[in-house]
Amino acid sequence: MTVLNAEADFASVIDGLQSVTVQREAGGSVVVAAARLVSRAVGEEDSSGGGVLIEDLVWDLPWPDGAASIDVGDEIEHGASGSCVVLRVEQRGPGVRYRCTARDVTISDATSVLVDLESPVWEDLGSGPEITGWTTIAADVPAHIQPAVVEHDYSGDPTVSASTFTVSCEAVDDLELCERVVAADGAEYRVDRVLDDGRIDKLPVLEVTQTVAAS
Repeated sequence: MTVLNAEADFASVIDGLQSVTVQREAGGSVVVAAARLVSRAVGEEDSSGGGVLIEDLVWDLPWPDGAASIDVGDEIEHGASGSCVVLRVEQRGPGVRYRCTARDVTISDATSVLVDLESPVWEDLGSGPEITGWTTIAADVPAHIQPAVVEHDYSGDPTVSASTFTVSCEAVDDLELCERVVAADGAEYRVDRVLDDGRIDKLPVLEVTQTVAAS
């Protein structure tokens, strides 16, 4: 019986292989010259209206001798610009070969808008702290803005309408400091909550409110 050596023979007996680079979460990278894409499935995030796309991929990776084991959180870079984060690792034999389940979550080009994420500047001008300006945390961030709830307050004149939205966006540093979202069309949204920030299988989500007085 001939035994397949995953490191030496994988590329010679399997078709459709490609080179990928594994970026390690802890730093450094590993090049896998003969990776095999086992399966690919594309769907959408629940309740996103097609605005947030999920691509699930399964890879077979014959692992180079001496390289530290691949781990959850590492990123597989493939093709011209594709990448996906590893969610599950299964070691298979014979030889050192890993089957990795990975995911890429992106904003759909069809519904994407650009937004600025801002943090307030507070100053005490003599009567206590107040917001005197805004600092941009990140500019021109691709995002998907999804309507959630509209509430009308009829107690005043004019009537005030408060619309709640969810804003899915690319991960940015210091997102927890964001208190205002400004869309490219000038619409401004107050940030009420930050959800899913730090998860590797989802995009960050902001719950925001836009208040408009009837004219």
